[in-house]
Amino acid sequence: MATLGIPGSAGVPEEFTQFTLALPYNDTNSVEQAFNKFKHQIACVIVEPVVGNMGCVPPASGYLEALRAITKRDQSLLVFDEVMTGFRLAYGGAQELYGIQPDLTTMGKIIGGAFP
Repeated sequence: MATLGIPGSAGVPEEFTQFTLALPYNDTNSVEQAFNKFKHQIACVIVEPVVGNMGCVPPASGYLEALRAITKRDQSLLVFDEVMTGFRLAYGGAQELYGIQPDLTTMGKIIGGAFP
């Protein structure tokens, strides 16, 4: 939805979509291009480390490592959305399984057994 500039849920104000980039998953080149185009303007990268909303798509070899390196280099935050993967892939989620430490992790309803 962010690609079209349309909020994906009622909780996302329409004005926020102009400040959001939606990039293809597993495409390190797209991330590099975005960081080059918007130099020092990207606050964070939010990613599902293993994508669940389009099937189960694991990260390509080196993808999560590249996100960590790019965000560290540019002093942006790396946020793992582990609502689906937290405690399912490993006790410590995808970050434990893949050995990548994000700056922030969202667990949300996974902590409550899928109840909000």
